[in-house]
Amino acid sequence: MVFTKWKHILSPWDSGGFNVKDVRLWNISLLLKWVWNLSSPVTGLWAKWTGGFQQVSFLLNCWAKGLAIKPGIIYLYLRDSAPVGDWIKGLRSSGISPSHHLICSMAAQSFLATVDNIQCRGFQLANSYCLCERYEESHSHLFFSCSFSSSVLTGILNWMQIGCSGYALTQLLSIRFMLQKKDSWRKAWFCISIAVVVHQLWLERNHRIFQQKRRTSEEIIRKIKFLVAIRLFTKFDQDMILASLNS
Repeated sequence: MVFTKWKHILSPWDSGGFNVKDVRLWNISLLLKWVWNLSSPVTGLWAKWTGGFQQVSFLLNCWAKGLAIKPGIIYLYLRDSAPVGDWIKGLRSSGISPSHHLICSMAAQSFLATVDNIQCRGFQLANSYCLCERYEESHSHLFFSCSFSSSVLTGILNWMQIGCSGYALTQLLSIRFMLQKKDSWRKAWFCISIAVVVHQLWLERNHRIFQQKRRTSEEIIRKIKFLVAIRLFTKFDQDMILASLNS
């Protein structure tokens, strides 16, 4: 169960959405392409018969600049793509797997189906305790006020030799820009690690609720390190990473 509007699902990645194509806007884009063809100064039966349409300012601007019009260009112009913050840029790292990207993006925007998100929509649920088994579950507590989730995050940050505890998820995803620009793999390491941490914590929460299975924080940290290493060595040269870590 997720809580997100259809408009958000249709939004591009840069706006925190899932980049699903809006069929209605795509249809309008195709129709405007026909308007462009009919109004272009070309010889042809349709152009001679219609005489041209000149009501669309965007098409007129492109016409005046001599630009070629394609449905994809019109679609991008019509679609709302307001940025949601610097944190979304951290998730654009190509080393992050689609499943980790999805869960982390939803967590950053409080779209995951935590108990407080379900209750605020009118559903009655029994009180559920978070991973720490001390406080009732809430989205903000799970990421990362909970002592259990905080210990997992701290363990991964110590592994990366980064001290930035006490930050919210969106702040953590923005911290990548404070890292050294020359080490692009370190930025990817940081972003992939945060995304995997969020994904593994969400899996652990669901396993405890629905399957009555549980892992210790040490087991989760080892799993996260393994998954991150696979993603890093797939994207970057292994010798370069090892040499940089040993220097």
